[in-house]
Amino acid sequence: MQELFKKIINTDVKALLAKHGYSKKNLNFYRADGNLAYKFNIQKAKVNTSSQVQFYVNCGVHSTELAELQSVGLNGDILEDISHFTCRIREIAPSASCYKPVIRKKPSII
Repeated sequence: MQELFKKIINTDVKALLAKHGYSKKNLNFYRADGNLAYKFNIQKAKVNTSSQVQFYVNCGVHSTELAELQSVGLNGDILEDISHFTCRIREIAPSASCYKPVIRKKPSII
């Protein structure tokens, strides 16, 4: 299941977000736009099994201007782990489920 999860992230999700200017580092996808940086984080659930992997999509926005006002010396660099706004995707898109499952299908018996 972990291999299937990695394949989905590294092919499908990465390709989709790359079309919109996001770059990937580990399970994080980033896009800078002026003084703002947008982040999608894929967080694996703790209840994963060998037949099912669940993950959450976390969203974040970082502002270099706000960081400078807060006296966090960034010199214009974006710190990946600091977001001024963070939430799960369901808070932005209420129709989205709170987590996404990847389920291994059992082979059918003939």
